[in-house]
Amino acid sequence: MKPKIDIVFTWVNGNQNEFLLNLQKNTNNPENLDPKRYRDSLETLKYSLRSIEKYAPWYNHIFIVTQRPQRPHWLIESHPRLTLIYHDEFIPAEYLPTFNPRVIQSFFHKITGIEEYFLYMNDDYLFRNTIKKEDFFSSSGRIKVYGSLVGIPLRFRIYAQKGQIKGMPRLEHSPFLIVKSYWEKMLKILPKEIENTRRSPFRKPENIRMDRLYRFFLLRYKRKRIDVMWFYELLQISFFLRITEDKDHVTAQLNQVEEKQPKFICLNDNQGDQENSTINTIMEKYLKNVYSLKSEFEQTESY
Repeated sequence: MKPKIDIVFTWVNGNQNEFLLNLQKNTNNPENLDPKRYRDSLETLKYSLRSIEKYAPWYNHIFIVTQRPQRPHWLIESHPRLTLIYHDEFIPAEYLPTFNPRVIQSFFHKITGIEEYFLYMNDDYLFRNTIKKEDFFSSSGRIKVYGSLVGIPLRFRIYAQKGQIKGMPRLEHSPFLIVKSYWEKMLKILPKEIENTRRSPFRKPENIRMDRLYRFFLLRYKRKRIDVMWFYELLQISFFLRITEDKDHVTAQLNQVEEKQPKFICLNDNQGDQENSTINTIMEKYLKNVYSLKSEFEQTESY
């Protein structure tokens, strides 16, 4: 089975003034203003696109989802294999503006022109080794569902505030394959909870986690179409890297990545309100070294 597979990114640049003004206009809650949620100092999306070209050239089309009027300054928007799409182009006006990724995700199936199969990636996900379609499909054509040993099949695991298990970020911060028709059906099993989530412009503990709900849906309703992959199988091919203010810790993690050469990396921003310039320099040097070749989506003057 070799279907066309699109890739969908959600991206935001919290350093842009227009975004900050819109954010501050809609909330005064310090938690919602946390810069870690929005900043784009390392421009990881640029390097993620480079990693796709290097390790997954079989992709069909890339969609970058963002809030109007944002755009990556280095991006060639006219590229035929990429579409920059704004929230108001596929999310009904009654749910906008939104700064809640769970709201945005709940409308993925409404993106015009998207294929039946697509990978969802945050802008801090990167590939570090060869990616094949077989990483998402078994030899029998079934969808691989990773990370099922630690309770995700249970209904309560779809809520962020319940059933937390140490180390779960390592399992939930990696690309996963979405079947558009399944995604749409998934949203119908908890209509009240989905609607309440969509009415939350900012993340709340009681919001539905769409990724968890999707796993629950596949395991509960599509068991014959999936192959369950235990959590340790994902840990063998993925790496969750916390970018902290500890230079030795960050350097050690980067060395582990290079030794392991996993298929997936998540560069998770765990610095404080004020970023550490030394840490950012280390990360920038690493990214420019590993992903040195510009992608075809970058303007000539970018680096």
